[in-house]
Amino acid sequence: MSRLLLATDGSAPAEAALDFALAMFGARSHDWMVVAVAAPPLPGMAPVEPDWVEITPLERAAVDRQLAAERALARAIARIRAAGGTVRGYCRFGPPTTVLLEMLRGLSPDALILGNPPRDTLARRAFGSTADRLLHAWPGVVLLVPEGGRVVTPRPRAMFT
Repeated sequence: MSRLLLATDGSAPAEAALDFALAMFGARSHDWMVVAVAAPPLPGMAPVEPDWVEITPLERAAVDRQLAAERALARAIARIRAAGGTVRGYCRFGPPTTVLLEMLRGLSPDALILGNPPRDTLARRAFGSTADRLLHAWPGVVLLVPEGGRVVTPRPRAMFT
């Protein structure tokens, strides 16, 4: 049995990654772990426990991101369980690359599976995506799946064997 870590944010590329991984590996013969990360609206911002009477717009943005991450995590877990798999879920708050690298070091999966968003924004072209940064920072197996579902293998070590 291999240990697979799926990173999800609920985006179309993340959904494509889950579709591809379930089709390629199946749900039952693997130990699935799913992590959803809520990125803070400002660097260094802590998770927000909302006081619904008095909440600033910035705190509202943080709460919205936390709730979106929880929904994405719940959807991914439900799909893996519906396919007959066992899964553990983790929802974290912080910079996605930093949080995911910490999760990778702590969980030691055999492969990281994540969606690779298109380079359609100036910021993504200039600074790269979380997927780009993880591919270069993590020495283990990384499976990048773009929205269309065709696996990207920029280096031989990125292929799952």
